[in-house]
Amino acid sequence: KEKGFTLITYNTQVQLWSLLTHCLETVVTDHGHPVTAVSLASLSGGQVLVLSGSWRQEVRIYSQRDKSNLPSVRLPR
Repeated sequence: KEKGFTLITYNTQVQLWSLLTHCLETVVTDHGHPVTAVSLASLSGGQVLVLSGSWRQEVRIYSQRDKSNLPSVRLPR
């Protein structure tokens, strides 16, 4: 069964919601600062990555398949 997802930012959190069940799948991350960008990336094999950035110039990557965060990346100023 194919899943559809949407991302919602709430305060400093990035949340992943299922469009089929209308339920919160997970809180992807809490940046602790305002979120400035979010994106979903669909990879081969059905893997979905959630990428998010904050005012701290930090990019966080979450693997929906593995339900885990990959190492974050700090961008230079």
